[in-house]
Amino acid sequence: MISGCKLDKERTRCGVCKVEFREGTMAIMTEKTKEVAEIRFTIDAAFLQRLQVRLGLEKATDVARAALTLLDWASAETEAGRLVLSSNESGKDVHRLVMPELSAARVRAGQGPSSVK
Repeated sequence: MISGCKLDKERTRCGVCKVEFREGTMAIMTEKTKEVAEIRFTIDAAFLQRLQVRLGLEKATDVARAALTLLDWASAETEAGRLVLSSNESGKDVHRLVMPELSAARVRAGQGPSSVK
């Protein structure tokens, strides 16, 4: 999903990024072709339940929505040559999010590999 995502009242479809959520599935409609892609995958039930509880979400599709929103943002930041970091509230104890997929997105965007370790 992209920044500025606006879900409808039923929280099933976004008019901005064209993502549609149905229980257990997610469909992504592309701008150019209006095609819909359905994503189905298997995930450990206990892991999913822990995420739902931690995030206060009722449905698995809500977890998928949140995960894709975060991944979309992180990949856009990486493509722009930025690092994705977390820290405590005082700005200390900094941790960097490192994923091969984000590193590849950075390289594909022409940013080259990060020199920060």
